[in-house]
Amino acid sequence: MYFYLVWVRSSRYRGNEALTYSSGEKLSPGALVTVPLQKEFVMGAVVKATQKPAFATKPITSALP
Repeated sequence: MYFYLVWVRSSRYRGNEALTYSSGEKLSPGALVTVPLQKEFVMGAVVKATQKPAFATKPITSALP
């Protein structure tokens, strides 16, 4: 399992830090992904890989080729 920091594109997210998501596949920085955020799915961009966090993460739903 891989873990990534992802910047999400949504008016619902007002934070100033990338969010942590998990994926079973290896992704490169800059990869465009779809991730769950609250009750919707939003586009995001992978910033970088990170270590497994101490909290549960939601999975990256899909990655664009």
